[in-house]
Amino acid sequence: MPSKATEVDVSRIAIALVLALAVARSAAGRSSDLPPVFMGSVHAIPLPEGDGAWVLQIVSRGGITGRGAGDVVVISDGRLARPKSGTESIRPEEFASLTKRIREASPTRWTTGSRLSKCNDCIATLVVLTVRERDGIVRTYTSFWDSATLAGIPDDVRVIYSVALNLSSR
Repeated sequence: MPSKATEVDVSRIAIALVLALAVARSAAGRSSDLPPVFMGSVHAIPLPEGDGAWVLQIVSRGGITGRGAGDVVVISDGRLARPKSGTESIRPEEFASLTKRIREASPTRWTTGSRLSKCNDCIATLVVLTVRERDGIVRTYTSFWDSATLAGIPDDVRVIYSVALNLSSR
């Protein structure tokens, strides 16, 4: 017959395992928090060296053609990439505005208002910002919307999205 001490130890171990699984599922499942339309669209892009380095991914899907409006990746070292046209350097004076906006953003609030409507013809947009914080920890923030839900997205996300699109259209 197990002693009281053994029962307590088994109970603590069971609680610790449940908590560890919940934390692991939460961390691993972040991409599953995205709507199915974006599954497989976000890619792991290496961050440049140094604290404060970032990668901004803009993904769009849906619309009448189903292909969205095009994807773009902007990297804190001044590179911009589009899937079909490759990578290019951005002129520093054009890039400064985006960098400033990203540094001033509050990405922990970005998921506020993130949702898609039931609109079948709307273009769904996803913004993913991966940042190496001052403590060296890499964090990823997301926000998504379509034309019917854009009003619920925080202003800093909309501005960053707009500035990045302007860079990519040059």
